[in-house]
Amino acid sequence: MLKGIRGAISVERDTPDAIKEATVELLAAIFQENKLSREKITAVFFTQTADLVTAYPAKFAREFGLKDVPLMSAQEPNVVNSLPRVIRVLILAQVNEGDGIKHVYLKEALKLRRDLA
Repeated sequence: MLKGIRGAISVERDTPDAIKEATVELLAAIFQENKLSREKITAVFFTQTADLVTAYPAKFAREFGLKDVPLMSAQEPNVVNSLPRVIRVLILAQVNEGDGIKHVYLKEALKLRRDLA
């Protein structure tokens, strides 16, 4: 059964190292919480706020091991008073029916979806 798993993390600053660290931390937490293996992943969609311009999260997802998975990065809509420096992800994964999905929101991104985190 194909399911979507959501997540987000705030990034300390707009540098490639900070974006890499946040991307890997978010993916590792989602994989751990949902007991995922790379073989279960169908596709991964990333968005990032307009103030993160130095690197693509998808690049670091490939380094994380998602080399054969379709990856996409896009810019979040620039909404007034939105949380700055945030990477969001939607992972499409094959899971067993009845497996609970755990969405993961880390750092300041916890404010985005307290109902899911």
